[in-house]
Amino acid sequence: KDRVGFDENIIPGPGLTPIHSTETFDATTPRAVLTWYPSDAVTVYASYAEGFRSGADQPGAIQRGRPDFPAAEPDKLHNYEIGAKADVLDHQLSFDAAVYYMDWDDVQQSVNVPLGVSFFATLVNTESASGIGADFAATMRLLEGLEFGMSVSWNDLEVDDDVISQNVPLYHKGDRLNASPEWTAGASLDYVFALGSGGLRGRLGAAGNYTSEQDLRTTFRGVTGVGKGDPILLTRASFAIESDNRWTVTLFGENLNDERGAVTAQGNGVAAWTVRVRPRTIGVQLDYAF
Repeated sequence: KDRVGFDENIIPGPGLTPIHSTETFDATTPRAVLTWYPSDAVTVYASYAEGFRSGADQPGAIQRGRPDFPAAEPDKLHNYEIGAKADVLDHQLSFDAAVYYMDWDDVQQSVNVPLGVSFFATLVNTESASGIGADFAATMRLLEGLEFGMSVSWNDLEVDDDVISQNVPLYHKGDRLNASPEWTAGASLDYVFALGSGGLRGRLGAAGNYTSEQDLRTTFRGVTGVGKGDPILLTRASFAIESDNRWTVTLFGENLNDERGAVTAQGNGVAAWTVRVRPRTIGVQLDYAF
């Protein structure tokens, strides 16, 4: 059971009445798993699980300016999955793989709704979305202290039917959901070694992460615009000195390839509203564990 409240902390005035609301949502979400162990190093499983997310009232500006705009209803997820995990070659290789089918009802999606001369982000419900997907991840321990990891995910999650809101077509059957990349992938390399005889350790790390393009829909004056994002590749490298008495100093570089693409772009064509990643950043970080 989940209790959701909305309270505006504003000063009342002409045409500006604070909005307060509380709603309670509840659901039963079962999960069942069947597991088989072909050997001590391998696990194979099949599972069914349900997920639930509470609904939400619209922001105060939407409730006042567009009182006919409905609140977001709860959505529910049904997930069917089969997969395997293994730790083989004398613990030099670990991997897990899974294939799944997802059936998602009343999907909550964030869209920008016009109100006056501006836009407000709000939630709407689509009818349903479904599709298959696959995940794979592996870790290889190449040498003493040297570890390589990689992962890749793919999904074909699409809207099952046309979605109309306020007589505006937000989605057509077969569209992907907002900010939903089809592919993600990553790779990392980590090397830990002793620094002298004082108990210090050095750690060299490098990583790259890829996300395929993501769409973002915006409604304006009865027209739905689709902002096309760019494929994003981010790289990182670091060198850390770690002590046995809880402190770590790290020299790092983020977004070393200086990625400037659009993570998401507004469908209204306003370039200034495009979401981009932070430019190349070099820094030093000090950590201490209490």
